[in-house]
Amino acid sequence: MNGKILTLLIPSYNMEKYLINCLTSLIVHEKLMKKLEVLVVNDGSKDKTSEIAHRFEKQYPDTFRVIDKKNGNYGSCINRGLKEANGQFIKILDADDTFETSNFSKYLDFLDVGGGTDCDCIFTDFVMVKPNGKIMNKISQKIEPNKVLPVSALPEDINASMWMHSVTYKTENLRKINYTQTEGISYTDQEWIFLPMSTVKKIYYWPNILYKYLVGRDGQTISAESYAKNIWMEIRGVKVMIEEYEKYKLSFLPENQKYLSSQLIKRTGNIYQFFLFSFKKVLKQNELVDFDNYLKNTSSFVYEKTGDLLTYGRIRFKFIQEWRNGQTDKTFKFCVYRLASGIFKISLFPFRFAKRILINKSRITK
Repeated sequence: MNGKILTLLIPSYNMEKYLINCLTSLIVHEKLMKKLEVLVVNDGSKDKTSEIAHRFEKQYPDTFRVIDKKNGNYGSCINRGLKEANGQFIKILDADDTFETSNFSKYLDFLDVGGGTDCDCIFTDFVMVKPNGKIMNKISQKIEPNKVLPVSALPEDINASMWMHSVTYKTENLRKINYTQTEGISYTDQEWIFLPMSTVKKIYYWPNILYKYLVGRDGQTISAESYAKNIWMEIRGVKVMIEEYEKYKLSFLPENQKYLSSQLIKRTGNIYQFFLFSFKKVLKQNELVDFDNYLKNTSSFVYEKTGDLLTYGRIRFKFIQEWRNGQTDKTFKFCVYRLASGIFKISLFPFRFAKRILINKSRITK
């Protein structure tokens, strides 16, 4: 196969501590390097990120290319890189993460001989690793491996394993829908596994660990502190997805719409869960009320379906609907208190313990 078979987009902002490891993990056999395009999009970094990236570009000019741009946050890096990508397939690699090099070499071999040519999306496995290198978790797919399948073959519980780290898309598909990611905010990686999936008709599962996702580093936007402070970004991102869904839903194939609606309901429900179950004082109930009213007026379908979401654990109840019934923190607390008290037969069960038993380590399920 001639030309570039894969473009990797690496959004980078002040990543001098991690970028060398990231880019080094991509160094494979010279023959395969010629088939690979790595676009390091430097988002106005103030450290040595650009300098490091340019060193790799100088050493491997046929593979690495640095795009220096003004700061515009994560989505702007994806948008710029997508415009300049030359690979038949495209994948994102965050600058603080790495690839499993030996498997990456095999993956490029797989693509080079035409593997996945007839597919719109290729799924791979990934692991979560701590800064000390310890593997915390492995995320695999419940998809029949090494076989071209229709998108309808995606399992019902695909949301649990569907992360941006898992997917490689056919580049032309994203361009056909003029895909862009929201700029100026964080937490837009979820968009990468939303609207692009509307273009997917055929899938392929390559059952090997490719991506190594670093978790627990200082300053990471997924930390509870950062998420609480920047919840407005998450809300904005979800609104973008809701509006895209409402705009294009009539054009989605039924099997794609099934996935998209499930993904959207899950992410929307996460906002309610964080507001209602978090102890963070920075959160204000009126923000949730405003979001709830927005949802009710914008998408009656998502509004109704989120009302059916249940907590997960020893007790399951429709926590969003319970909150909507009163739309006050006091009403919701009484609901949790009443449920816990009834189960444990303690009439004066303290709310703080009831909440902990009901909600601790909870996750949303349909």
